[in-house]
Amino acid sequence: MALADGRPVGVDVERHRALEEDRLAPACLTGPERAYVADTAEPGRPAAFLRCWTRKEAVLKGCGVGLAADLTALDVRPHSSPVAHVVQRTCGCARDWLVRDLDCGADRTAAVAQPAGSAGRAVVRLFSLTPDAGGPVDGPAQRGEAARYQSRV
Repeated sequence: MALADGRPVGVDVERHRALEEDRLAPACLTGPERAYVADTAEPGRPAAFLRCWTRKEAVLKGCGVGLAADLTALDVRPHSSPVAHVVQRTCGCARDWLVRDLDCGADRTAAVAQPAGSAGRAVVRLFSLTPDAGGPVDGPAQRGEAARYQSRV
């Protein structure tokens, strides 16, 4: 869950698992994103795919459209910086978004997004609804604390 004062915010967390990223990528990644995943050496390719996926889903949740949008119309460009300007094309979100990767332990990939130009803190709280959902998240959320970040990009 992500909370922000007076602005939209989205968050996504995915547990690492076996993926068919070569089959999934054309349906949900842009050309530059597919190149980013393809250029990642194994065994890191599934994590690279999930990095793109969590960034996209965080933005789309923040926009309020979720996975109903065309995922290939949103380019999150996750190259080398943990913060990226999202290039919008036709997914229904009119503005650029800032996306930050979150550290949720070695077995999860996560991202939080807020509109570009919005300042302030977003509070992200991570928890599992079911005991068999992959176990507790390592880090602050495991102790019931909030993981926080300050946007200053």
